[in-house]
Amino acid sequence: MSEGPLDLTAFQVDPGCVELRPSPRRREWMEETAQAFAYRCVPLALANQHGWEILTPFAFEVTWNGGAGSRDVTIDAPATASAMITSHFGSGIVTFNPMLIMRTPPEINLWLTGPPNSFKDGIQALSALIETDWMPYTFSMNWKITRPNTRIRFEQGEPFCFFFPVPRGAIAAYQPVLASISDDPELAEQYRWGVARRQLDDMVGDESADKFQTWYKKGELPKKGAGRGAPASHETAISPRPFRARTPK
Repeated sequence: MSEGPLDLTAFQVDPGCVELRPSPRRREWMEETAQAFAYRCVPLALANQHGWEILTPFAFEVTWNGGAGSRDVTIDAPATASAMITSHFGSGIVTFNPMLIMRTPPEINLWLTGPPNSFKDGIQALSALIETDWMPYTFSMNWKITRPNTRIRFEQGEPFCFFFPVPRGAIAAYQPVLASISDDPELAEQYRWGVARRQLDDMVGDESADKFQTWYKKGELPKKGAGRGAPASHETAISPRPFRARTPK
């Protein structure tokens, strides 16, 4: 890890066109689970915060008649939005043009997708990986309408893009291996102990921390006395820094 923050710069071709913000932890459907139970899943909550969002500057609606042409998508938006919201590709695809050129450190790409653990009826965000350490162009964010003849609404301030940096070549650097759990006796013991403890909690109706897997939240192994504590890099929350104006040189 770097000792200081790495640069992630959003150059505004059209200043003020969109707003960028750190992605929040909150999701409406998670709030609505009993006692907001969904947030007890640390990996789920971490994914919500694992990047930044771009927000729509106005409300608009789109409809697709099922055809393949770009004119088969109808966009009901303010007149000034014609350059930002388009149907460039046809086939029910809606394209957002936030008019940003993103710049990352050398050999760092940017993964673009929709807000994680968030759902929108009738339309699905597409994902893209772009080389933002050199690309001198703006990018687009695309959504595919999945239900023809349905009006789909985006509200003002709703996120339409979620992005985070990834090292180039990271996937190709891994050698995937299949192994039996018996090849790692310590891992097998931790697994057996964890399964047995959860089954016991279910039988006795225990509402203890173990039932909610707070051993994971603490970064500890399920079986105590395993010879290690929580990793120093263990995370239970992520706090992306907000974008700030560049200080003039």
